[in-house]
Order: sequence, then C-alpha cells, then structure tokens
Amino acid sequence: ELPNVCSGDLPLELIGEPDMEITLTKGDVLYFPRGWIHHAETGPNELSTHITISTYQKHTYSQLLEMALPIALREATEKTVELRKGLPLKVFSEGGIAYASKETQSKIFQSIESIS
Repeated sequence: ELPNVCSGDLPLELIGEPDMEITLTKGDVLYFPRGWIHHAETGPNELSTHITISTYQKHTYSQLLEMALPIALREATEKTVELRKGLPLKVFSEGGIAYASKETQSKIFQSIESIS
C-alpha cells in the first residue's frame, strides 16, 4: 500500500486477473491513482508506446521531513552552541535516556530546555 519506490515490472502471474480492460486510441491518455498496478499491451500487428510518469510518489510527509530535518538541524547546530557540546559520558553506556540515572536525565532535559 502506497509504496515509497517504484515496483518495476511485475510478472503477470503476480498481477492476477484484471479488474477492467480499456482500449485506448491514438492520442488518448489514461490516469491511474498512485499505487494502482497496471499492464499495457497492443494487438498482434500493432505498435504502441507506453509511458508511465509518477508525479506524486515523492510528495509525502516522510519525503518532506527527510529533506527538511537535516537542513533544520544543520542550521540549528550552527546557531546554537548547546547542540555542539558533547553528550554526557554515560549516555550510551547506560542505554540512552530511558536507562540513564535520574540525575543524567535531568541534565539532558535541562540541556534541551536551554536550547529552546
């Protein structure tokens, strides 16, 4: 459902029976919503060009955040000295914030609060 990447050509046995069959003529264009599997073929003595253009696949919240967050973090790091300071020494050995002592948690939260 709503893949992030193009599926490429699927074997016909994976596609299954069609829900509909449509015959297009010269100059026709057919729109499929994102995620619809389709298969095109011509008659035995005919030639055709089949072009698939994905115009909305990369317009997701995920794609936006993947691009925006690194930029925002880079800019915040340039402007905020607290983000450039080292983490508490035990932050990784104690399994991160969840397993850190209350004192370490408090220091981490205070550091985060001082940034905002």
